[in-house]
Amino acid sequence: HPGTQLTAMGDQAGSVSIEKLVAAMDIPVEVVDANNVKSIEEAVKRGIESKEVYAIISRGPCVLLKGREKKPVFRVEVSMCRACKACIKLSGCPALEFKDGHSSINPSVCTGCGLCAYICPVEAIKR
Repeated sequence: HPGTQLTAMGDQAGSVSIEKLVAAMDIPVEVVDANNVKSIEEAVKRGIESKEVYAIISRGPCVLLKGREKKPVFRVEVSMCRACKACIKLSGCPALEFKDGHSSINPSVCTGCGLCAYICPVEAIKR
């Protein structure tokens, strides 16, 4: 993409500041940390409440590409899980699976980001 400073062939190229590009169109822009669910949620709420076009740019390394940073993995409290699959549907996390009537987390794939725990409506996902 235009912010990587690389062409599709891997050659060096100039980068484009998405913030400056959006601001040049006189569109309000907010940059959020891609791995901070709360800041993303708050920015989306502000965007929805805005009466005009509103841009949100999410910046940060993909947790799947950078690997786990020694964060504890999460687990599902089976007795609390209501099998609603919200964690799976809303997070898109490859560590989540649904088997034996409840969600489960593959600890070897979990990056410890916490998105699933944040999403779970019954707080069945714990560190």
